[in-house]
Amino acid sequence: MYDLPSKPKADFRSPRSFEDVTAAWLSKILTNAAPGVEVLTCEHQEQIWGCAGKLRVKLSYNEVGQNAGLPDTLILKAGFGIHPIEYEAPSNYPELYAYREIVPQLPVNSPKIYFAETDGDGRTLLVMQDLRGSGASFCSVQSPLAYDDAAKFLAEFAAIHARWWNSPDLAPGAKFDFVPDTLEPSGGKDVLAFLELMFLTEEYWEELKKLPRYHSVPRSYHDLEKLKAGIYKLQGEWRKLPKCMVHGDEHLGNLYMDADGNPGMIDWQCKKAPWVETFAYFTAASLDLEDRRKWERPLLQHYLDCLNVHGVSAPTFDDAWVGYRE
Repeated sequence: MYDLPSKPKADFRSPRSFEDVTAAWLSKILTNAAPGVEVLTCEHQEQIWGCAGKLRVKLSYNEVGQNAGLPDTLILKAGFGIHPIEYEAPSNYPELYAYREIVPQLPVNSPKIYFAETDGDGRTLLVMQDLRGSGASFCSVQSPLAYDDAAKFLAEFAAIHARWWNSPDLAPGAKFDFVPDTLEPSGGKDVLAFLELMFLTEEYWEELKKLPRYHSVPRSYHDLEKLKAGIYKLQGEWRKLPKCMVHGDEHLGNLYMDADGNPGMIDWQCKKAPWVETFAYFTAASLDLEDRRKWERPLLQHYLDCLNVHGVSAPTFDDAWVGYRE
């Protein structure tokens, strides 16, 4: 289980079902954002399922809430009783603590957070801004990015990485000891070991073989043992690279453009990792295949230039290109 950087908040209970989310319950949840607030009505508008559940609610408030400028709609993100705590901890803790401990220290667009806590049972709750009401447009895997938009996101990633580039705060036992590390085993927080435990098992692989998407994967990746060996060889190579704080899940479903055309990010899964993890993940997941082949070199140079602007002594292009190809 992931370590907690602070004690659970025992005087609230994360919702175990959507029906738990009522006006009276939300009045207690939002009291830190606006002391004396009373939620008068709570309408459930939409349920969205992923690794956690999300509930969009439409609210009305007493005068205190109105004067505090609390929004008419909010997003609640929690397990809602679907997953066992053993699953909720590694899935939800990184995001909750990223929003609370890391994102406020970064120069990035991200939703405003109104509540971020774990309850006495270790279950989480995030109450956040509904970006749909602010004019934001979410990216989609069905619409690969244009070059200029990809470059904007890479500039944001460079700013994130530069903030703690090779920082002692990332060392074991230091400020961010609670953040999982892609490379190093540390109290059960080695991300690759987690992947092996959860996904790279014979049982899981046999289930995958039954799915249509399995047959669209190149045959060279059908060999589970070869795949595991490759991942851990990559782990060894990446240990040689500078480490930084990364968003951790940089696919298009977690990215958006605000009303002014500036990039933003949701669903933070912060990890301590080499910079190349972000660059490779983002370009592979966000660009059309043919565009990526044309643009990956200039985009890599753009990313390295952005690191230098933020005062980081960036890798040379040749070294960065090797790391990216790996």
